[in-house]
Amino acid sequence: MKDSNLLINPKPPWYKINTDGAIFAQQQAIGVGVVVRDHKGRVMAVLSNLLHFPLGPLEAKAKSLEEAVEFAWDVGIRDAHFECNSLLLSDAVQGASIPPVAISNIVSGIYHKLQAFKSVLMSHVRQEGKKPADILAQYAKGIVSYIIWVEKDPNIIESALTHHDILNLSSS
Repeated sequence: MKDSNLLINPKPPWYKINTDGAIFAQQQAIGVGVVVRDHKGRVMAVLSNLLHFPLGPLEAKAKSLEEAVEFAWDVGIRDAHFECNSLLLSDAVQGASIPPVAISNIVSGIYHKLQAFKSVLMSHVRQEGKKPADILAQYAKGIVSYIIWVEKDPNIIESALTHHDILNLSSS
């Protein structure tokens, strides 16, 4: 496990999966944003999903990670590096700490789903490293269910992706 603020692309055949969640209290829903990148930093798949669950912040982060794991599997990723901006959640999924009761079932489900992958890394990343996923989570507020982009950068995250690429080049 790493605690990272750096935007470093994974080595082949790995894919990096960033996820974030947003709470829409008035709708009693959460938004989920997921960005899957390859070893060159190219966007391979993107998800914006609206889930009608009235969840708190930690529960929304856990549900977002669960959705990211399922999405990565569904698009054929088997060597996955998941990044989460909750250290508590990241540690709980890796078995380094006991999860709070509010997310224990979600964490258990994530842990079991990760066993199917060929190889998995989980790391904690600060919020600024996940801006595209955050934008996608917020975008979910205006959709009915979910939207998926495959091998295409959605316009709504283009500027955040460009900023990510600039930061990535400067950290190389």
